[in-house]
Amino acid sequence: MDRYFIDGLGDLIGRTIEILPDARTVLGRKPGDNGQKIDNEKVSSKHCSIYIQNGVMLIEDTSKNGTFVNGVCLQNSEKKLHNGDVVSLLSTKKWPDHKNVQFSVRCPGNQKLSLSEDGDQPIKKQKTEDEDASPPSPAAATAVCGYCAKGSNLASPQCGICQKICCSDSPGSCVDSNGRTIVLQLPHNHQFASLPDELFGGNTIELEIFTSYLRDNHVDASTVWSTHALSSGISTVPICTICATKEFVKALYALRVSVHSQLSAAVTSREDCWYGSECRTQHHNRAHAMRLNHICDYTGSPSKNSSPKK
Repeated sequence: MDRYFIDGLGDLIGRTIEILPDARTVLGRKPGDNGQKIDNEKVSSKHCSIYIQNGVMLIEDTSKNGTFVNGVCLQNSEKKLHNGDVVSLLSTKKWPDHKNVQFSVRCPGNQKLSLSEDGDQPIKKQKTEDEDASPPSPAAATAVCGYCAKGSNLASPQCGICQKICCSDSPGSCVDSNGRTIVLQLPHNHQFASLPDELFGGNTIELEIFTSYLRDNHVDASTVWSTHALSSGISTVPICTICATKEFVKALYALRVSVHSQLSAAVTSREDCWYGSECRTQHHNRAHAMRLNHICDYTGSPSKNSSPKK
């Protein structure tokens, strides 16, 4: 059975989307339940849709600024896609800083199109012997790991949150550019031996307060993660180490908010920082972190300060 994909380019490398034959795949900032979210302020809520009709891959533009196929703008119209086409959600001439909102088309067939030298009109390539041969099966094709940038089999799983392909599900074999070991596995299989460094924005005072609470109440941080992983909507899908850590931070922060009233008067009597958890001073100025509470939302004004959520 033929399969159809679009592969992210630039900043979207590692993101592969399969276009299923029985439904439209919508791309945009707010694509709906079955769509693919694109985080870019210039992209329309429902920018375009890609679908399969009679074995042909088609794209329909529904945006304000247009969708571009090999540099040619579609404005509220549709177009047949070919293997190797480049789909851009924004004009790279009008918004050069947003040129990475692009995908490459991968579908059955040997006709490939490429950009002309001026980037405005598509030109047909002459077929080569390799192109005349049957296309490789999707399982044998390769993509790029979204973490270490190594080649990866397209059958490799994707993170259920960030949608990046991971080249391995075994510890130590995938390391990203920041030196982090990446593993893709079910949430409850991720293990956390200690509190993440990024918890509370690196505020060491809040970390000490929370660590004392956990110790005094015999609460194991790993239990907090297990409860969150099993009760949230991510419990049945593999996620990467980076997304698991972010989810763990969210779970710990939510616990800290919920137990605020149980802490000592020295903690609860502090005034809220105007910038709350978004404060950029809290991680390097201990006097500031000790004097003000940062487990609260940004208010931006002293007249709007409110107590942390109970």
